[in-house]
Amino acid sequence: MVKTPDQFLKVGQCCSLDEPYASPVGTYDQPYIYVYDADDLPDGQDRLRANIQTYSGADFVCRRIAGHNRVATAAQFYDVMRRELFDGNFNTAGLAEFGVCGPEMIFPSASGIQFDLIPVAKALNACETPLSQIIFQGARRYKGYPRPPSYPYWEDPWSYTADVTLDFDAGITKRYAIDIFDFDFELLEMFETIMNPTGGGGPAVPGAANQACKVQLYDQVKEQVFSAPILDDLIMSNSSSYQGVCPVPGIVYRIGQQIRFDLTSICNRGDCDIVLQLVFKGVRRRPC
Repeated sequence: MVKTPDQFLKVGQCCSLDEPYASPVGTYDQPYIYVYDADDLPDGQDRLRANIQTYSGADFVCRRIAGHNRVATAAQFYDVMRRELFDGNFNTAGLAEFGVCGPEMIFPSASGIQFDLIPVAKALNACETPLSQIIFQGARRYKGYPRPPSYPYWEDPWSYTADVTLDFDAGITKRYAIDIFDFDFELLEMFETIMNPTGGGGPAVPGAANQACKVQLYDQVKEQVFSAPILDDLIMSNSSSYQGVCPVPGIVYRIGQQIRFDLTSICNRGDCDIVLQLVFKGVRRRPC
């Protein structure tokens, strides 16, 4: 029964389009991205039934596929029943990413994600580092019930910012951490600004002409959120090449925990080191 306007309902009044994100009863979701690196594939050859093995312990709910335009000229993707998603192979130049919805694609625990690359055509940056990744973004769905908040709270917009200098060559990885203070924090998306792009000019967002690094994110219990480090422009909300938002659903970090992340440079050190500003945006939970 819908409450009349003058009646207060603690849980809120949502129509079907406004209802908050929730997994099916008896399950809970954790954000996850499976990554396919095509760095070692030979250009010009077809790669049929390429495969990513999903981990055991949780089903994978796929909601977004991106990056295939920098791996192959044409592609085809399959669901868990090996049914084609497209009526014939599609030109990747015209479809760099797409959402999977109505319904989502579910890959059971320890199954495989299959796709065709026809033919392989890898993209490289100015340092001859491959930019050839396909990402499958979604959530790992576990059986059980999520831990409910231990207190009532208000949500305030909040961001943590990290200024990082990539003073190391391509292929080298360094780990960073941001301390969570004052209140619990739910991370909802990430932004990146390249303060001194390698091609010169003013600050730039990650995109077709500006990639700086690959990113690995860790959750509140220090587990990886991606199966492998991901190129920055594939997951940053301000990317000029793609339109992904990460992580979905959000990740809650408690007071005293840290937002941990690894950065792997994809550019060799030149006359000046690349300076990045990373913004981890979300809400802080203020007890009420």
